[in-house]
Amino acid sequence: MKRYVPLIGVAAVGLAAPAAADTGRPALKALGLQPLSIEGTHFKPDESIVVRVQGGTRPAAKRVTATADGTWTVTFPTLKARGITVSVRATGDAGSSALWWPRVLRPTPISPIVRPTPHH
Repeated sequence: MKRYVPLIGVAAVGLAAPAAADTGRPALKALGLQPLSIEGTHFKPDESIVVRVQGGTRPAAKRVTATADGTWTVTFPTLKARGITVSVRATGDAGSSALWWPRVLRPTPISPIVRPTPHH
């Protein structure tokens, strides 16, 4: 059985390599709201991305290209995010996409209603 141990080790290393290369799902983060500035991470390298803003003073869109490490930053100089009315969606031409909206607007899980059991 000892002669199979090196083969198992090689197989484990081969499976771990793709997992290590995958750094995460595309994500957005607001860097500033006055003016609105958004950072994207974990997009595909050199991917062309359309960033769309809904809400705020008016809808807007910009195109940006991810760097070799899959990051990018875009600023909407004339757009000011007021209150909690803004959402941002970034969609890349290689299939990456992410959505951002203020934490207070994110859906939260609803706890099930627990009804007391009648005692007879």
